[in-house]
Amino acid sequence: MVEKFDKIDLSKMTKAEEVQAKIDAATAGLIEKNNEMKKAYDKKVTSLEDEKQGLKGNLHKLVISKSFAANSFFNDKEKTLLSPDMAELLFGSKFRVEDGVAVCYPEGFNEKGEPIGAPMYSHQDPGKTASFDEAVSHLWEAYPNKDRYTPPAGGGDHQRGDRGPTGSDSKSLLEQSAEALKSGNVQEAIRLKNMAYNESQGQGGGKTPPAQ
Repeated sequence: MVEKFDKIDLSKMTKAEEVQAKIDAATAGLIEKNNEMKKAYDKKVTSLEDEKQGLKGNLHKLVISKSFAANSFFNDKEKTLLSPDMAELLFGSKFRVEDGVAVCYPEGFNEKGEPIGAPMYSHQDPGKTASFDEAVSHLWEAYPNKDRYTPPAGGGDHQRGDRGPTGSDSKSLLEQSAEALKSGNVQEAIRLKNMAYNESQGQGGGKTPPAQ
């Protein structure tokens, strides 16, 4: 054993250790570089996913908002006091964009954005999902408070109670309604707009029941 030990070249062992140290250092550097590349990749994927979700959100907003804006019912003040933007706040959450069109899911969506229940199917064209106008018509008919936002036939007094603001106050009501709408308070926006509309029609405004 002693003879074998004497034959060991310690200088070669030192060189081998140095080589191994260099290999270990290079390996550690590659691992660190790989981790950095993975972090950069994951960040890019997250960024692309956020961008994708943003584009989907923009598409949703564009298609849904455009559909409400073009809907003849909510643009007819003889049929409803709800403007298209207010109607969108009430019913927009029932729609999502599929293949470029707005599809209605009457039961809405869960917190993950997944539909609850089946889409609304057309009564006019069986086997197909309802068009936007057909779907929103059904939602309106099923809306329990629609009478509050339906103008009176023949121009009668739609809202009873104490008289509200008159004259120049109508402009202020519309401004307040717009501010409430921007803040997402659709009920207050509708109430104020109802008062402004009734005043403009000479109906006296009155106390409008809060929307639900």
